[in-house]
Amino acid sequence: MTILVASLLLVALVSLSVTSYFYTRRMLHKHIDERLTVIASERQKLILGYIQQQIERGTLIASRKLLRDYLGDLVNGQTPPEQLRIDTHQSLEDARRLTPGLQAIWIADLAGHVRIATDDAHVGQDVTGTREFMAGLTEPSFFLLPDSLHQDSAILSAPAMVGTNPVGVVFVLADQKPLRKLLRDRTGLGRTGEVMLGARVGEKIDYLLSPVANVSVTQAPAMAAALNGESGFRAVTDYRGDRVLAAYRPVGYRDWGIVTKIDESEAYEPVNVLRHLFISIELVVFLVGIFTAYGLAHRFTRPISSLARMADQIAAGRLSARVPIKSDDEIGYLSQAFNRMSEELAHSHAVLEGTVAQRTQELRAERDMLQGLLDNTPDRIYFKNRQSQFTRINRSLAKFFGFAEPEPLIGKTDFDLFSREHAQQAFDDEQRVIQTGQPVFNIEEKETWPDGRITWSSSTKIPLRDPAGKIIGTFGISREITERKRAEELLAQYAGELSAKNLEIQEDLVLACEIHQTFIRQDYPRFPLFAPAGKSMLNFAHKYLPASTLGGDFFDIWPVSDTEAGILICDVMGHGIRAALVTSILRGLLDKYRAMTHDPGELLNQINQALLDNLKSVSSTVFATACYGVLDATNGRLRLANAGHPAPLVIRTATGKVERLAGTTKSAPALGILRDAAFTTLTTTLDVHDRLLLFTDGIYEIESSAGQEFGLDRLLAAIQQRANVTGGQLLDDLLTETRQYAATGEFTDDVCLVSVERVG
Repeated sequence: MTILVASLLLVALVSLSVTSYFYTRRMLHKHIDERLTVIASERQKLILGYIQQQIERGTLIASRKLLRDYLGDLVNGQTPPEQLRIDTHQSLEDARRLTPGLQAIWIADLAGHVRIATDDAHVGQDVTGTREFMAGLTEPSFFLLPDSLHQDSAILSAPAMVGTNPVGVVFVLADQKPLRKLLRDRTGLGRTGEVMLGARVGEKIDYLLSPVANVSVTQAPAMAAALNGESGFRAVTDYRGDRVLAAYRPVGYRDWGIVTKIDESEAYEPVNVLRHLFISIELVVFLVGIFTAYGLAHRFTRPISSLARMADQIAAGRLSARVPIKSDDEIGYLSQAFNRMSEELAHSHAVLEGTVAQRTQELRAERDMLQGLLDNTPDRIYFKNRQSQFTRINRSLAKFFGFAEPEPLIGKTDFDLFSREHAQQAFDDEQRVIQTGQPVFNIEEKETWPDGRITWSSSTKIPLRDPAGKIIGTFGISREITERKRAEELLAQYAGELSAKNLEIQEDLVLACEIHQTFIRQDYPRFPLFAPAGKSMLNFAHKYLPASTLGGDFFDIWPVSDTEAGILICDVMGHGIRAALVTSILRGLLDKYRAMTHDPGELLNQINQALLDNLKSVSSTVFATACYGVLDATNGRLRLANAGHPAPLVIRTATGKVERLAGTTKSAPALGILRDAAFTTLTTTLDVHDRLLLFTDGIYEIESSAGQEFGLDRLLAAIQQRANVTGGQLLDDLLTETRQYAATGEFTDDVCLVSVERVG
């Protein structure tokens, strides 16, 4: 007994501690995976944001008209006027001074000689042999981190273009300390955690902004996987040769990769402490259990042995045998009870023999009825003893196992009929029912046969008790559900695939929305271009509300010349992904035909022809309305062309009247419909403090709860009431009034509003 108790106690303690240790380790591993993956994703987004910010700065500087005029003269073999050189230098200095983190700017001609720079030390330098110069001639932008940790600047190069031809290269020296600070931030990484940014250099890996360089691919498997475009989490050896847990992914810029890692020794430190604690507790409990079991066994063994000997005599037929009573404790009471039992047994023996025959006959009748039920039910019924051996089965179960009669299966177990995997599971379920007395109903069991065949059953298992209530085995009913199970599995597979596809689409939509938002202008050019901040002769304001994740409306404002502003508003049919794709095409065409932006009618004509060429293979009709104007800030002259778009409005501040510009109604077709469409350029004048208002039809095509459209007339009336309200406040008031009119309180189509005020 002592050995049995000790063995059971030892097995229970070891099983509990091992299970707890590995479960805790697995949970900790999963937690670290999630934490490092989140940190890697966040740092990746911040790095891309930093790089995109520098690229946008360099591209914006390269697009300045003064710079392109200066370089254009050099390309044409002309010497730029001195005033143009001075103005260009001042424009670069203003850009450097007004842009946070921008340290220096210099411009090289196509021969690789620096002509203008905010820092005179760069003027005259030859940069033809540098990577950034060659990349600046062939790529839209090139971002380069420094080779030394002691350098605080990163270099960005971008081509300066006149039309489609490069005329020089712009170099921007930007502060890279924010990027270095981002990589050194150990928030959430513990004592040994690191964030590493790497790039491949031949067959080596160079860790950017880090003293670690020229590491072989085999020394950094996590970073090697990230540079190959893979994302994941694994336990690997890092560049130091130490075991670490690492999350890795590509940065999304060139071939850079990012790795967040933490040493395994720190990561699994809590579970190692827990393991030592478990061992100590197990040892103490085991020793206490051994001594306790030995003492109890010694106390109870001797009187029980005496009772056992008397029981053997009575079992042999000596009903007169009696147990000597030597104490008045529990053992004494048990001895007295044993003697009374012997007396009553002798008395009952005669009565029992008379009733046995009668009861035997009754049991035979009940057995026949039970057998009739078992043999005629289609469900598989079986009885098992405490060792899970079949003691009785019906014919349905015998046929299921391939036997004509039940008898050959009596005494067998599931281990004789199924694969060990299924037999073990069934055995564990039945032993649990026996130990707890709790039945299980309608559990689904996967039945694996020795030949590899798989079937499914729905089983109910109930404890089988003797007349005294003691559990002597189990009683079970099984029903075939193989076909039904396969149909449920197929449904789950389809649901999983659909869920994964939906998730993929949602992720694509979020990315597309982020990209789309970068096209929305957040600042406005000044006119004249050299005007200081707050002194522009034109004031701009806009509101853009997409009806869904991706919108089809957009606008843009850019300098046509030093004093002329190009203003475009466009509405692509519909909204969502298709509208966003067409929007991207239109923006690309607008960049392609920048040289024609001084002529509104010709610009719309070229975009119309190009859009038809790009969409000629599309099966459904796709079109966009647009209105484009060129406004001279010095004299108020406005040249305007319309392609099926709502006519712009002019608010005459002097008279307080609102008028639709004559001749700019929807007489011309939308873009992308007719190849021979003509777009006429019309001219009008804005006086000082007059405001030009452009808008898309989403602002007035909302409906009330009664189904009535807000309409242009109500829009004109709302603007008339606010003729003296400034641009930004006017747009807010219009959005508030139209929302209140809408039945749902929200717009059903994209809304874009642009206000331009000539302030003189």
